[in-house]
Amino acid sequence: MRQPHARPRHRAVPPTLGLIQQASNLGQFAGPVALGLWVDRLGWQAAPAIVAPVALIGLASALVLRRTLAADQQR
Repeated sequence: MRQPHARPRHRAVPPTLGLIQQASNLGQFAGPVALGLWVDRLGWQAAPAIVAPVALIGLASALVLRRTLAADQQR
């Protein structure tokens, strides 16, 4: 059975999962609010200016995490 790798110790699995869930909830709450404020101020034509960079940051973060976890598995 594979063990979770994104945690420092076995006992840290539940808090790590909790932090991931809280960060997800924060993003689901704050993202639409931020986009709504942006669109209210600048109009819908400005929406891609905030959505595209945030999506690229998310993609880059996922790739970095994937590379980090792959390197940890090789050790």
